[in-house]
Amino acid sequence: MDSNQIPDTIEAMNKQLANAILAGLLILAIGLASGYSLGFARGSRGRFPEIKTVGDLNTGVATLKLKGVGGGKLTGEAAGQTVRIVSGANEIREVKIGETFEIPVSTIALSTPVAPAIPANAQFMASKRGKVYYSVFDARGLEIAPQNRVYFNSEAEAEKAGFRKSTTSP
Repeated sequence: MDSNQIPDTIEAMNKQLANAILAGLLILAIGLASGYSLGFARGSRGRFPEIKTVGDLNTGVATLKLKGVGGGKLTGEAAGQTVRIVSGANEIREVKIGETFEIPVSTIALSTPVAPAIPANAQFMASKRGKVYYSVFDARGLEIAPQNRVYFNSEAEAEKAGFRKSTTSP
């Protein structure tokens, strides 16, 4: 081997080493990216955490006992008091003590604001600034700013206060 071939051989070896390192880094990068993608895809399927049951903590307090998630539905039972469930912008229902409920998971609007507490005997609500009262089950009533809400136990009470019933309220 003459002295002119040695630099060519070293240069060729350096290129092979550089190519091998690049190939290894590329394989590592592809592995990391695909592992992350698969993990993200598996984790973003909207799985619910495990539901554990406990005994009644506060008897007489409105409580939802979640029984499980299956077949695309969240199931449970009301305990303590009658419970109002808001599962979407227009999905408001009343569940009596011991009554079971099923809510299709697809209707649960996670971005829907949570309704503030409505007094126990309240059946109707109105805005201090308005002239119309709504059933507490009417989604339009939940759009009233909480600081402007006035609650009534009966239609007569609301009308005595100067409000008229919404023509489309349930």
